[in-house]
Amino acid sequence: MSSLSWSDFVRGFKFHDHFFIHYKIGDIFSNVLTFVKYRDVFLLLYF
Repeated sequence: MSSLSWSDFVRGFKFHDHFFIHYKIGDIFSNVLTFVKYRDVFLLLYF
């Protein structure tokens, strides 16, 4: 029983780590997209 809950804990931890990494990559990607979008607006306004 103890080994089963330990493997469940490890699996949950790996899943959480994987999800967190994907979430951070998505966050950075959306920030870059927002920056590019507003940069285009900035260039249109000022040039």
